[in-house]
Amino acid sequence: MSLGEAIHPIEMLLVEDNPGDVRLTTEALKEAEQGINLSIVADGVEALAFLRKQGKYADAARPHLALLDLNLPKKNGHEVLEEIKFDPDLRGIPVVVLTTSQSDSDRLKGGYKMTQDAIRVLLVEDNPGDARLVEETLAEVRSARFDLTHVTRLDDARQSLEKEQYDAVLLDLFLEDSPRLGTLLEMPDHASRAAVIVFTGLDEEFVESFALGEGAQDYLVKGKLSAEELAASIRTAIRRHKTGNGPAATQQAR
Repeated sequence: MSLGEAIHPIEMLLVEDNPGDVRLTTEALKEAEQGINLSIVADGVEALAFLRKQGKYADAARPHLALLDLNLPKKNGHEVLEEIKFDPDLRGIPVVVLTTSQSDSDRLKGGYKMTQDAIRVLLVEDNPGDARLVEETLAEVRSARFDLTHVTRLDDARQSLEKEQYDAVLLDLFLEDSPRLGTLLEMPDHASRAAVIVFTGLDEEFVESFALGEGAQDYLVKGKLSAEELAASIRTAIRRHKTGNGPAATQQAR
């Protein structure tokens, strides 16, 4: 449907299954000074099909903005946001979360997921050269955007994980305040909050096996990955962490 008249209307997608809320949103948008082409779908599966131009939506216009309810059938709003976040073709679409929930968790998740164009990474590395290399490498990535926080000590990493929400942690095994292989063992409670990726100069199979067995989602050797390979490894580790299908789970299953 077309709301208003403009030479270059704004393409907008509304993902909402409540007819009353659809009507309210439609009426509110009619007051916009610039024309708006509003497309409406009623569940998360249809929303992703629309955004990806699948099936009957093959000719759908790419929206400039998506309005997304969290409480949707088939696939809820949080799941839709998660898929948008990790899809290079969709992550640039701004998303506004619509919800009547008073739950703090819903508000926090909604506010956080709206930054789907940035993957938050905590780098725990005490070598300035290695830290700068990671920063420069992630800056070269074109398929995703990374928000990198750098700390040099394990204790600082713990405190940061207590205060902030991260998607992944890049963790060196040998730090100034933990100069031994047990660094990963010293943060098990904090590791549950984000995907932990061991990032080390040790290209040793037994060390990799140890790290993965202790809950790391991946084991990366410094200097061996391109920018896009590092980005892909981080995204894969995040998925493993969220689904609980990491290397340690695979080893236990065996």
